[in-house]
Amino acid sequence: MDFLKKLRVLPEKNKKIILWTIVIVIALVLFFFWFRNLGDKLANFKTGEFKEKLNLPEPEMPEFEMPAFEIPDIYGQEEKQQE
Repeated sequence: MDFLKKLRVLPEKNKKIILWTIVIVIALVLFFFWFRNLGDKLANFKTGEFKEKLNLPEPEMPEFEMPAFEIPDIYGQEEKQQE
């Protein structure tokens, strides 16, 4: 309880410094565990099983045939080659 009495006596600026220091330390510890856990999950991630669990439908592409077409000779070069 002496700690709380000493804390109450401190100026407002020092109280804020102590508070933000504690918040930053706790955040760093949580981020450390979160990143470590994320690394483990990504290492064990299996894309094949994930795709199967999603059960997405296969896309169906319609089949069609391109019509055959000829480019018309607008310069008359066929006639010259036949001569």
